[in-house]
Amino acid sequence: MSASKHIDQKKISIKTGSKKITRFCTFAVVSISAFILSILWWTSASLTAYIPKIPQEIVYYIKDYPYIKIPIFIVVLTGLYFLNRLDSWKRFLSGFNEEKTFRILKLTILSAIFFLSLFWVVSTQTLMIADQENVYLAAGRLFSSDFHDFYKDQYIGTYNNQLGLVFWEYLIMKIAGTRNVIIFQILNSVFIMLVYKEISEIASLFGMNRVSQLVILLSGLVFCPMILYSTFVYGTIPGLALSLLAIKGLILFFDGGKWYKALIYSLFWIPAIGVKENYLIFLIGAVIYFVIESIRRRSFIKLWYPVVIIILCILSSFATKAYIEHKIGFKISPGLSSWSFVAMGLDENNACAYGWFNSYNVSSYVDSGYDAEVQKVAAKKKIEESKHRFSEDHAFRNSFFLQKTVSQWNEPTFEGFWINQTRPNLNVLPKWASKLKNDSVIHPIRLLLDYFLFFVYFGTLLFVLFCPKKKLFRYLIFPIIFIGGFLFHTIWEAKSQYTFPYFMLLIPYAIMGIQRTLLVAEKTISEYKKKNEITHFWESRDFYIPGIAALLGLIVLLYFSYTDSWVDTKEYDENLKTYLAEEKELLIPDLNDGQYRIVEHASGKELCVGHTIEENRFSINSSETGLGSIFTVVTFNDISRLYSMTDEKTEDRYRVLESIQQENSEFQIVQAANMSTRIEQEWRITKEENGLYTIKHDDYHVLTADPATGTYFLTEYNKDLQQFFDFVPVK
Repeated sequence: MSASKHIDQKKISIKTGSKKITRFCTFAVVSISAFILSILWWTSASLTAYIPKIPQEIVYYIKDYPYIKIPIFIVVLTGLYFLNRLDSWKRFLSGFNEEKTFRILKLTILSAIFFLSLFWVVSTQTLMIADQENVYLAAGRLFSSDFHDFYKDQYIGTYNNQLGLVFWEYLIMKIAGTRNVIIFQILNSVFIMLVYKEISEIASLFGMNRVSQLVILLSGLVFCPMILYSTFVYGTIPGLALSLLAIKGLILFFDGGKWYKALIYSLFWIPAIGVKENYLIFLIGAVIYFVIESIRRRSFIKLWYPVVIIILCILSSFATKAYIEHKIGFKISPGLSSWSFVAMGLDENNACAYGWFNSYNVSSYVDSGYDAEVQKVAAKKKIEESKHRFSEDHAFRNSFFLQKTVSQWNEPTFEGFWINQTRPNLNVLPKWASKLKNDSVIHPIRLLLDYFLFFVYFGTLLFVLFCPKKKLFRYLIFPIIFIGGFLFHTIWEAKSQYTFPYFMLLIPYAIMGIQRTLLVAEKTISEYKKKNEITHFWESRDFYIPGIAALLGLIVLLYFSYTDSWVDTKEYDENLKTYLAEEKELLIPDLNDGQYRIVEHASGKELCVGHTIEENRFSINSSETGLGSIFTVVTFNDISRLYSMTDEKTEDRYRVLESIQQENSEFQIVQAANMSTRIEQEWRITKEENGLYTIKHDDYHVLTADPATGTYFLTEYNKDLQQFFDFVPVK
């Protein structure tokens, strides 16, 4: 055999092998996607997760109606089919495909997304709590050489996966200063705009037409949870935007982009993973895609690229930790074991929902003496106990994973409203924004988002079923990442706010799936009219492999429903009905807004703002020489603020009734302070059966007058104490 023939045979062998590998990987991805999407599609038609606005993330499982949702989807498809056949509609759409028109519309929609996000940020000025606040404070304290957050028993020492976010927030603070929360929220608004820009541009690289790209951008105005996330000072939004930028660079490199430009794009992985480690799933998915796509195109020389990306990310992780350790002067402990998050994700003991946060990772870390290795052993033992329970009780296992899946993937707001409802605000909210903290007001928005969720899952399922599989792998980078995210969060700690970045990746596929379904329908009807032999889509091997996978997903759910694994929604439905009725009542306060003199009923003395105690703090008493006895009452959603306003033209003229917690005291004193929205300044004015009012700070403490001293304090409700007030309107 000659050398040339040997080389030709080797090339043929490589070509054949690469085709087989690519075809296998394509069907593996679309089949797994079809199985998952068939579950999400049917559960989104049958069940909806609902999280009411209480600090604990309690999940209700609400009955939904597939016999309503599916016909509506079919009606929409039918309407689109007939529209696409109209010449006038085709001419109308062709105008959007013109370069100049497309650019103007794209810029207009992206600007609208940005300004809506910015408007939400400025209007609400939502403050941080929990993890957001802990990370932000740790970053700010680095400036003042306060490093206690990094001790092994403190927040960052415990959650050292947050080191990257601390580092990047610290860098921004070097420019914008500390305590400048709004700058991060404005950056979020930029990143939200960037998310939609990059998704649409990546879709264009896959060959999506300009009209469809505009539909992707318009979804940014429909899917309001993304805009609501502009106030969320965390790594979720920036990490998603930066990951998408890096992915676009990866695809451009395949399409002939310069190697140095590809390297520049790859640098975006460093901050993306730095601000949130979960975006490692995006990186792993992108690397898998790149390797298989290199095999498909037989571009083996480009395989240096993912190696460089991985090395850069590893080096940046070590460099970030080394920099912070150098600055604080000691080694940072390993922190929580990753196994503790898996143990928590498989734990049934949770007041919120199966697998959601229940403090196990922290409590087991403390019990282990802040030793990650000891915690790892304990967590693995707990995981084995969960596995044993699953193996013994199959119905419980099925119900566990069904409820966990629904709670994460079928909550149509992805906690966008909940995050804003349960956070305090720097300013007193305008009425329209305050109303969005009431679940009876936003319930119709939830319903619309529920249909949007269903359409995305159904449309994406149609994509994996009907799109031709030849060269399909080129389009599958997002489904690979989606599969990774679904599997990861099936065993990891659950939250719907963790899964929405993966949901965002499905939007272009839902559009392509609907388009492809319309083409298949048009072709079938055309062949029928011409009396040609009809090519049934289900006869194609390209269809029946993912089709069987999708059918298997439905069979699994059917099996669940016949083995007592399905969710009984009756109690949840009743609870939600009662809850929404109570929320509606909160829209009508017991006391109208206005100016009042507040009179303690038994003594007839007025509540007054007294002398200055310290800077910005004033006493509250019943002295006739008080600085102010007229209080303005502003109430919404059962929360009232009572403040007096001096005639001074200064920022501190607002003096707001405020509770002050005292250590080792049976009661809380009451003072007045500058206007803020701290929970200490939140009251509930309730009209009692006797026609008088009580002023409550929470469920237990009531404003009480001390007749001996003429002062006021908070204590538990007691009918023998002086706790009733008259509100006398000031005309």
